[in-house]
Amino acid sequence: MHQNYKVFIKDKLIIFTENMNIPGREKNAIFYKYQGMKLLLAEFEWFIKTKKLKTLIVYRKKNVDKLFKLFIIRFKLTKAAGGAVISKKDEVLMIHRHGRWDLPKGKKNSGEKNKETAIREVMEETGIKKLEITKKLSITYHFYRRNKRLIIKKTHWYLMKAKRNQEMEPAIKEGIMKVKWVPFDKAKKKSNKTFRSITEVLDKALKGHT
Repeated sequence: MHQNYKVFIKDKLIIFTENMNIPGREKNAIFYKYQGMKLLLAEFEWFIKTKKLKTLIVYRKKNVDKLFKLFIIRFKLTKAAGGAVISKKDEVLMIHRHGRWDLPKGKKNSGEKNKETAIREVMEETGIKKLEITKKLSITYHFYRRNKRLIIKKTHWYLMKAKRNQEMEPAIKEGIMKVKWVPFDKAKKKSNKTFRSITEVLDKALKGHT
């Protein structure tokens, strides 16, 4: 089975793959055959500046895992964790931050385990006090800019459960204006108004719960 790695940057996606025939080679994607790190970084810089293309597929016949690691270490890495919290009424807990629907997550503190970070961040950002991790969902990588510098964030995601009758309080200091239980069908619609990385986590959470 072919191994794929994904990195998101806003609404763009970079896929590292060993699969020559990977799905998604649509009109808004570019297929790039690896020819060395220097050329790849130049292609990456061009890709993030162009508006038309949404997906960059980086193909290497073998050892794509090593290529992905070599690419990642070129950037400063921050570690985070978060959760997709599900209720018994088939709802997912979502937050509204900086004009987009999102899932609660945040930076890992020194000495924390990933699960501890995920629980703490969900509590801090939503106000919910009682929740439980049911399973690991995925790991996502996404770029963001700080002082014009590209930084890559590695986020560990967990599926969680909680009772919906708990008091909620959005972390306004973190830019969160709303915390809301959203039915699964509406959550899928809201995923169109969020980042591609969050859409992918939501899809896995809803499939993993059913």
